[in-house]
Amino acid sequence: MSNRKIDMKKISLVLIIITLMLSLAGCRDKEYTVTFDTDGGEVIAPLTVTAGESVSAMPTPEKEGYAFLGWFDETQTEYTNQTLIEKSLTLHARWEILEFTVTFKAFDGTVMETQEVAYETAAIAPEPAAVLGHAFSGWDQDFSEVKSDLTVTALYLINVYEVTFLDHDETVLKTETVEYGADATPPTDPVREGYFFRGWNQDFQDVTRDLTVLTLYDQDDLGVIYVLEGDAYTASGYDGTNPAVVILGTYNGLPVTAIGDGAFLNNYDITSVSLPEGITAIGNQAFSGCAYMTSVNIPVSVQTIGTEAFNACTMLSSIVIPTPVIGEAAFSGCTGMTSITLESTVTSIGAWGFWGNSKLLTIFVPQSVTTLGKHVFSWCQKLNYIYTPSANLSNLSTMLLACENIYVHYAVVGQD
Repeated sequence: MSNRKIDMKKISLVLIIITLMLSLAGCRDKEYTVTFDTDGGEVIAPLTVTAGESVSAMPTPEKEGYAFLGWFDETQTEYTNQTLIEKSLTLHARWEILEFTVTFKAFDGTVMETQEVAYETAAIAPEPAAVLGHAFSGWDQDFSEVKSDLTVTALYLINVYEVTFLDHDETVLKTETVEYGADATPPTDPVREGYFFRGWNQDFQDVTRDLTVLTLYDQDDLGVIYVLEGDAYTASGYDGTNPAVVILGTYNGLPVTAIGDGAFLNNYDITSVSLPEGITAIGNQAFSGCAYMTSVNIPVSVQTIGTEAFNACTMLSSIVIPTPVIGEAAFSGCTGMTSITLESTVTSIGAWGFWGNSKLLTIFVPQSVTTLGKHVFSWCQKLNYIYTPSANLSNLSTMLLACENIYVHYAVVGQD
């Protein structure tokens, strides 16, 4: 009987141990679900975690425009990868909105203002600076929903003005649109028979407003001596005092077709000469030694320019030449010449044609030129480049070699 009681106690003890073990095993195997509320961030799937363990790889979500601060439960307790999970729960992401730097710059690159702006909010533009002669037109990029650091630069449009040139009878000679601070370009000096053009009634450089510019004339006392040769006149001399000489297109009802030999030779008083269409010849030494002449036009009607016609016109800085035949030394010694335009009608340039034009840097020789005289560019000491159409490069190089130019070093370059 006593043995039976002992067996029953053993059986009860074994049952108690088994029950405890099963209970403990049940506790160890219990699992909880952790749900993640990202509050607008990327979606993260729920995780299953064994009771009493932590989420070893706690996810780090992303949300545009925000910095992730961590996971928190309903009691604002933070959960990390070290926090033990004791129940199923939802963790809530906590975010901090990002701020970006918006830098406003003036048109010249100087910083006007710097602002710290929250994600997807607008920066507030500063008052744009006033820029003389320009109108503010906006900013170079949008800043109404800032999502990154920005540099915003002010944009301006330059003001434009209208400059109108009127003749004595209010005929519009030219209308030009000019940007602020730029110079207007006047039309070709007008010709009014019986008068000489003296200039314009106001300055049109550095334009800052709309302008109407009027011609100024003085009545011409003629001064030019005309000689009848056949059925046309030749301007053969000058005894006037006007520095701006206008050669008439007609005289006594007949055309003026030529400037005679030595007509203005060594005249130090004249400063400009206006030649009319219809002139066909400019004689030998016609304007030679006119040291203070700064401008002269050569009409397309001129067919020949004589020997030394413009020799030693030292203040003449530019010339456009349409004339087929340019005589020997025609423009020699023009030491102030910086620009020579040879039109495609030029065929022949005589010996010493541009000798001693010491300020000339470049010149374009058209393919129409078939004859170059000796030393045509000698002593053009600053002449660096002679341009010509590429198809004419070899031919021109050969002609220049035969010219035996001295005291000049240039390259012949093809240009299309």
